[in-house]
Amino acid sequence: MLFIADDHRLFVDGLRFIIDYATDYKLAGVVHNGNEVMPFLKKQPVDVLLLDIDLPGKSGKEVAIEVKQQYPSVKILTLSMLNDYDTVKTMLGLGVTGYCLKTAGKDELLAALASVSKGDVFISGELMPVLLNGSRFVATKSKPSPIKTLTDREQVLLKALAKGKNAATIAQEMNLSKHTVESHRKSIYSKLNLHSVGELMAFVRENSLYSVN
Repeated sequence: MLFIADDHRLFVDGLRFIIDYATDYKLAGVVHNGNEVMPFLKKQPVDVLLLDIDLPGKSGKEVAIEVKQQYPSVKILTLSMLNDYDTVKTMLGLGVTGYCLKTAGKDELLAALASVSKGDVFISGELMPVLLNGSRFVATKSKPSPIKTLTDREQVLLKALAKGKNAATIAQEMNLSKHTVESHRKSIYSKLNLHSVGELMAFVRENSLYSVN
C-alpha cells in the first residue's frame, strides 16, 4: 500500500496515473502538507511513503524523523528536485530507503518503487557522482579506517549491504541463516557507529567503498 506526501499537485497526478496503470500497487491516499502525514498514518497503515522534502507545514526531513520513530516498518522513498550532497546524505541518514529525483523517467521510478518495496536501497544514478564527489570534502586523511575493525566476513557483508541487498538475499547468497546475517549486521553497525541503512550507504560512499565488487 502506497501513500504520497507531496504538494506539487500536477506531479502527484502523474504519479497516480503511473501507479494506477503501470503497477499493481494500491494507493492509500495523498496529502499535500507535512502536518497531515502522521494523522493519516494513525488511521491507515501503509507499506511505502513517497515523500517530498519541500512540504508546507512540516518539512520532509521532519516527517521522515517522526515516521521512522513511530512507524519504523514504513519504508520511505524520497522524491525530490534537490540533488545536493548535504540534502541527500541527511535524508539517507534519517533512514529513508530510497532517494529518487523528480527528473527521473517512469522506468527509474518503477525501479525505485520495486527496490524500496522489497526493503532494498535505491538511489538515482544521477546522484552517485554527487555523493562520491561530496565525500571528498568530509573525508579525513590521518584517521585510521574503521573498516579495519571489521572481520573478513563482516567486510563481505558490508559490501553486500552497500549494494542495497537485504538480509534474506544475503543469507541465501552466502549460505547463511538470516539470524546469522542479522547478527553480523548489528556488529557492523556497532563497530562503525551506524544507526540506519541510510547512514551505512553514506559511510560507504564517504570511504569510496561503493564500487568494490
